[in-house]
Amino acid sequence: MHVNRSGATSLAELCIALVLGSVAAAVGLGVLVTAERHARRDRDSGRESQAVRDVSHVLVTEVASARAGSIVARGDTAIDIASHVGVSVACRVGADELVLPPAQTSLAAPYTHWRHVAEAGDQLSVWDTTAGGRWVSARVDSVAAKPDGAGCPADGAFRSVADSVVRRPVTWLRVSPPPPPGVVRGAPVRVYRELRWMLYRSSGKAWWLGTRRCSAGCAAAQPVAGPLAAPGDSGLVFEPMPDGGLTITLRAEPPVRGGGSPAARIVVAPHGGARDRE
Repeated sequence: MHVNRSGATSLAELCIALVLGSVAAAVGLGVLVTAERHARRDRDSGRESQAVRDVSHVLVTEVASARAGSIVARGDTAIDIASHVGVSVACRVGADELVLPPAQTSLAAPYTHWRHVAEAGDQLSVWDTTAGGRWVSARVDSVAAKPDGAGCPADGAFRSVADSVVRRPVTWLRVSPPPPPGVVRGAPVRVYRELRWMLYRSSGKAWWLGTRRCSAGCAAAQPVAGPLAAPGDSGLVFEPMPDGGLTITLRAEPPVRGGGSPAARIVVAPHGGARDRE
């Protein structure tokens, strides 16, 4: 029987090529799977690192700008602080109100700077000139913006004629108790808001940096940044220091089970600012 050796050789070569192709495809698939796994891990790690940076930034900013001596630890996963809302001067002092000049002005620089809009329930400190000068506290009972500038004359001291023409609003704060007699026009005013910052479990069951307003009882918590690790994994730990500073330790949620996660340790000085980070 005559065998076509050329055909047999071609068939053998084809079989070998198919086997090698299958092996190459399997290897290639393995490489792609590995590459995708590494890319996913790097992507997750990037997200977790960003979460740590976001939480660090929020907490350092809040703690550093809080009213001096206002930080109160609530266990090791929550703190209460008097969060900075804004600063101004008293354009007018009434029986139970303070009038603050516009935050935007044609003057060289505004006397009012708002970080947040003032609200009823906020706390304020105003400078009392009696007895050598002291800060006195009051509660904000109501807030009103008046575009007619009532209570703050357009005399160029805290409000200009141009401000009046374009109707830049002044802010009326009704406060209790009433300002003492030593609080006069031009007195510095600082406004704060009682907030609680804590490790908070959201409705999605993830752990986040959360906040709630606690001026008159604590309102519902809201997630702010994260996700973080659970309390048992030191997701967020506050440790007050003897000198009045605060150590904040935080750890992001692990991107994979059993995997590591980005972490940070921040020491906030008593009068604001991050002293060091790890």
